[in-house]
Amino acid sequence: MNRFAFGLGLSLALASAAIVGTTTTPASAQEVSPDPKAVEKIDQFLKICVETPTIEEAAKKVVAANLVHKSMLDKNDNTKLNADKMRFSFQKAYTNAKFYQTKITRIQKASVTAIGFKETAEKGSLFKYWVAKKEGQAGLPAPVQVFFPEGGGEPVLNDFGSF
Repeated sequence: MNRFAFGLGLSLALASAAIVGTTTTPASAQEVSPDPKAVEKIDQFLKICVETPTIEEAAKKVVAANLVHKSMLDKNDNTKLNADKMRFSFQKAYTNAKFYQTKITRIQKASVTAIGFKETAEKGSLFKYWVAKKEGQAGLPAPVQVFFPEGGGEPVLNDFGSF
């Protein structure tokens, strides 16, 4: 009888938690309006990836256009992406950008209040902008992280490896 009461109590607790979870939206998941500067940066990024013949040249253009956060740059040469970003997230974005368009389907504010480390650390707000696939392309929109520095600096891309 004791096991039955415990099981019933646990089931009721889980059920009530599930009901409460469906009726509230956490602050980090609230949707916001698109920032025109952020949309412009995403558009520039996609155009560079699609129109530039080599990944190395595209990465240089993305850095030169100030589209990415300084924490993504090579420590010894701030005119190029660091090796990890280049090999993983940028390579994926460069390869798949041709399947996306600059149509934002959703934006969510993340709970992050700073990015970077030591000399690249910076306070601000991070948002996920979901970028839609082109017409006729299967799949879901991809999130691109856009960072807005505290104090009103230019927004920059922080992650784009979901393309």
